[in-house]
Amino acid sequence: MKAETWLKAIGRDELIGLPNKDLDGLRICALHFSDDMIFIDRSRRCFKENAYPSMHISFQNSSTNNTNTTISTISTIAASSSSIPFNTPENVEANERFVPTSEEIKMREIKKKHEECCKELRKCKKTIYKKRKIIKKQQQKLKKKKNKWEDLTSRLPTFQKLFVEMMTDNLQHLSQVCFLFFSKPQPINLNFIKHST
Repeated sequence: MKAETWLKAIGRDELIGLPNKDLDGLRICALHFSDDMIFIDRSRRCFKENAYPSMHISFQNSSTNNTNTTISTISTIAASSSSIPFNTPENVEANERFVPTSEEIKMREIKKKHEECCKELRKCKKTIYKKRKIIKKQQQKLKKKKNKWEDLTSRLPTFQKLFVEMMTDNLQHLSQVCFLFFSKPQPINLNFIKHST
């Protein structure tokens, strides 16, 4: 296995044979690999198939037996800006991520905007539902009043019924006339201005 070969190369024999769940949390510093063993795919740096840790081995502390210690902490060189996940050979290349890619950042922004839009949509739906309830109640009240008015007028004698209908029509026309009157600009009476001065 590639993981076992790497552990032997850096002098961590005590980690050989551990279950994969224990190895998944371990990291190996990128400074142990030469530049020709790493290739850059967009903003990701990945190991080549024949990658082998061969640099800065003298900086290892092979006397520790703490299996929870991460391999990346054995290097004290501050120039290491990031580390590569130490996983099983089957998925070692898939997890060698150093920094989020521009696509990942863009996807996060899109996801955030999508969540905000969904939240706003739910808010609008609630508002529409409340408005519809109010409109429905008003329509029911209007219908009751209309039925009551028709019931009252139906009981009137013929003459009174005609009188009520005529008054209703006049009121409707009067409201239209008032609207037209106030909507048009009125002429100024110049004679009134002369006499007032």
